Amino acid sequence: MTVIYVYSPTGGLITGRDNYCIPCPSPCTGDGDSHSSCYWEDGYGSPVDLSASSSQWIILYVNYPAVKSIKTFVRDQCCNNDESDYGQIVEVELYEDFNAQSYRGSVVYGHIANPQVGNGNTYNLGSGSVTLGQAPATDQDHAWCYSGPHSHMERKGGSTLAPCCCSGTTQGSTPIYSF
Repeated sequence: MTVIYVYSPTGGLITGRDNYCIPCPSPCTGDGDSHSSCYWEDGYGSPVDLSASSSQWIILYVNYPAVKSIKTFVRDQCCNNDESDYGQIVEVELYEDFNAQSYRGSVVYGHIANPQVGNGNTYNLGSGSVTLGQAPATDQDHAWCYSGPHSHMERKGGSTLAPCCCSGTTQGSTPIYSF
């Protein structure tokens, strides 16, 4: 069975893993407060936050052709089901075959503005990247939930490969999860 990799959707710093990475330098999984889940249903966990710039495109990067298709769901799940960009998630199911066949695992991306994928849509891939949406700008009304533009990720199944807290990532090539 081929290993599936999900790579960093942004280039930036790891700002949270199991705990928030405050202050830097920090132990590998963070020594700040416990990192809360954005999508607590169906066995998701292992949260990883990666810094982004405001309005930066958040892109799913996978090792195509190991992943040949995805199915996406857009929901208001983050920050107590907030119905703004801060509360919006894109859930991505990963499949080994075209037309959403041979499920391998799922990744959730939290805090997504301007989703570029549809709810319940299946996409057959021709490359290893799909634009999901944008990182929303910082908003003082959401400071309790959102420390600045970033991509929040969680996985269902698989393993966490993300670098330690405060480490840099390269968009599209730093592995975050494997399945």
